[in-house]
Amino acid sequence: MNTICSMGLGRGKDWLGAGLGVGRRPVPCFALVQGIMGVGRFCMRQALYRKYRPKTLSELVGQEYVKITIGNQLAAGQVGHAYLFAGPKGTGKTTVARILARSVNCLELTNGVPCGKCVNCVAFDNNQMMDLIEIDAASNNSVDSVRDLISKISLAPTLGKYKIYILDEAHQLSKPASNALLKTLEEPPSHAIFVLATTEPDRLLPTIISRCQRFDFRFVPVGEAVKRLAEIAKAEKMNISKDGLEFIARQSGGSERDAESLLEQASFIEGEITQAKLTEWLGFVDWQTVYEMTEWLVDGKVKEILAKIDELYHNGYDLNRLTASWMAIVRQVLAAKLGNGDRLPVTKEQINHLVGLAQKLSVQRTVIILQELMWAGREMRSVVVPQTPLEIAVVKLAAKIEPAEDEADEELSKPAGMSGGTKTKENQSAVASEGATTDKTTQRTGIVLSEIQEIWPRVLEQMRLISPTLAGMLVKAQIGVERDRVVVKFTSKFHKEKMEQPSGLGLLQRAFREVGYDCAIVCALEQVINEQPADIQNVSEIFGGVL
Repeated sequence: MNTICSMGLGRGKDWLGAGLGVGRRPVPCFALVQGIMGVGRFCMRQALYRKYRPKTLSELVGQEYVKITIGNQLAAGQVGHAYLFAGPKGTGKTTVARILARSVNCLELTNGVPCGKCVNCVAFDNNQMMDLIEIDAASNNSVDSVRDLISKISLAPTLGKYKIYILDEAHQLSKPASNALLKTLEEPPSHAIFVLATTEPDRLLPTIISRCQRFDFRFVPVGEAVKRLAEIAKAEKMNISKDGLEFIARQSGGSERDAESLLEQASFIEGEITQAKLTEWLGFVDWQTVYEMTEWLVDGKVKEILAKIDELYHNGYDLNRLTASWMAIVRQVLAAKLGNGDRLPVTKEQINHLVGLAQKLSVQRTVIILQELMWAGREMRSVVVPQTPLEIAVVKLAAKIEPAEDEADEELSKPAGMSGGTKTKENQSAVASEGATTDKTTQRTGIVLSEIQEIWPRVLEQMRLISPTLAGMLVKAQIGVERDRVVVKFTSKFHKEKMEQPSGLGLLQRAFREVGYDCAIVCALEQVINEQPADIQNVSEIFGGVL
């Protein structure tokens, strides 16, 4: 635009023929237009996801039940008047709507498959089909837009048998617009078919949903996405490795459109396109780096992690992607901890690394890491300095995470205050009987009930972080004070015995210490006047006293 504005008009009357003057030399108009349009230098490349958009249901990636059901309807010649396609972005909702429109208007439809050769199919392929009306509900969501649409529905199709209305992002319709559409959606003219596509079906009016045949689209499995990407890469003569295709499929998060967009971006990488190149060129942090950061976190190496985060940020890496990759690896550690490591899309060497790291963490601590990373991911979107939430999460986690012992879950953690040696029956008995650690010299005396009642909610909050199972038992417990000891009263014998175990009392005392209150603790059974029958009581105890 600056170039155009700096140009002056030529002196001749017929300046369009003579050209536009630049300085003292006239420039022919066709040369100016050529420069503006980029003729001879650039051409608009069609995006891969548009170029290879499926034209039949058999070409669609994934969505098997959608393909079978709609395919059977087309083969039988019995299509519905209104459809609702709901599901994540890039999974084929609009594509299936276009395939449906192409099929119902094909002049030589065979077993539900369009011929691709008739006048109507060619018109569809060239985006010239006037009987296909695609509407962006996000920008045409007013009641006036819908009324204008309804007023034109009665008009007969131009070329085909049906007029197909595709409302993309249908959840963006305003409530008055949705109400205006209701009656027409229920009983449209015989030549009209509605397809509503949305990523948020819960925002649609229930009365609209009830008037449509609903099809839920699912994320595309990695294996099927890789197969489709390989076909496109071969057609485009791209030199890409198998691990590169798998990497793109995983990073797309189940969206085939996103996967094909990433493939198009990767097509400009020189030489063979490998996972290592994709990681560097597309701004993803490689698996090994994120794994090392996870190891540092478990080992308490906060300084090294913060330095790495700062380095990645200043090298231009997207910290949102880093956080997502970090969460993915911690999730893999959790899977290895639970014995599902063989199902992970990683190499055998990486599995061995994950299993080794899983041995250092308990399930509960792994979940805490995931929760903090999820918090950091949410907060990063709204702060000025994006690395700050991630750094805060790392510092908080370093304070919470300790090397795990050989334990089945968090309830088997070592009681606070015990030395690092082997737990013998003698010291376990001492903890159980006194309800405290062996070091009694630091325990508080002169305990006041009002103080315990004031800090009890904070103690419960700490217990939820340490052991959600025990915290659930303590929610309905009553507290009291007796001879400088905190008395925790349970109505369930099962809960009392569970809490009286050394690990239970140790964790409860640890929670008290977290809020700055070191005291001895004992458990007691409170007598219940209206006791439940024995069988109900047993079930109640098994399921945590919720009955």
